[in-house]
Amino acid sequence: MENIVKPLISEKTMRLADELNQYTFIVNPKAGKIAIGKSIAEKYGVKVENVRLLNVLGKKVMFGKTRQKGRRSTYKKAIVTLKEGDSIEVFNIK
Repeated sequence: MENIVKPLISEKTMRLADELNQYTFIVNPKAGKIAIGKSIAEKYGVKVENVRLLNVLGKKVMFGKTRQKGRRSTYKKAIVTLKEGDSIEVFNIK
């Protein structure tokens, strides 16, 4: 089971990475904090200090010509704090 789905890159997550050394990922909904921390440490070669998890509920939306009701996908987000001096290259976009 792959715990990390993809990095979540936005203006807010880039600011977190620059100022607080915190990186944000979309993760498997069944994964726990310990498993996510180990996966990130192995994949990126960094030391993880803290992992916070959020379940993000998909927004209600209307789409199509007939304005059908629907919902965006629900996902789980992990905010990972790294040891000072460590960084992840995926987030070094300038």
